[in-house]
Amino acid sequence: MISPSNTVIATITVGSAPFGFAVAQTGPKAGYVYVSNWEDGVIGTVSEVDLSNTVVATITVGQQPVQPAIAASGPNAGEVYVPNFGDDTVSVIDLTNTVVATIAVGHVPGYTAVSPAGTDASDVYVTNSLSDNVSVISTQNNVVIATIALPAGSDPNGIAVSPVGPAAGDIYVANFGNGTVSIIQPPRAPVADAPMQAYGRARRTPAPPLPRAG
Repeated sequence: MISPSNTVIATITVGSAPFGFAVAQTGPKAGYVYVSNWEDGVIGTVSEVDLSNTVVATITVGQQPVQPAIAASGPNAGEVYVPNFGDDTVSVIDLTNTVVATIAVGHVPGYTAVSPAGTDASDVYVTNSLSDNVSVISTQNNVVIATIALPAGSDPNGIAVSPVGPAAGDIYVANFGNGTVSIIQPPRAPVADAPMQAYGRARRTPAPPLPRAG
């Protein structure tokens, strides 16, 4: 843990091979941190870290969990959505640290984002790198309500949702496979594939993608 003064103020031991994390923004656990632990290919876990920087729970999820996201509004606010790279599912953890749903998505899910605004508020978006698509999960009932196809070979990885302004609710997907960013607007159709260099910045060597399954 690093303070605003760029000083390491705590080192917290979690599970094996921690990969991603998310911070609860609202509800009784606001400020809690949820860390996915890859666990070297076996069944993975999520560590719950409270405001005192203590691991207060370890929750078993699917195989090789990656980057979680947390619902910020609606009846399931505070629930944690964990993509499991190794078994093509998303685990849903409720406020009692119980896995209440396991949702099948595309092949090799990796990254997630939650819509903060608009008609799709609190929908969860999951990139599926080997399916070249994005799964949309409704937090109202924890089911996949749409699958957004991307061009073949996109290998989508990182994903984010614009929180404010005229583009609020738009989804941005970094496609490792073809050097583009897909911009998705409701009603859930890709409207552009923007080359990474189109933003006026020099291309940088991207971070390595998630390891391939098998």
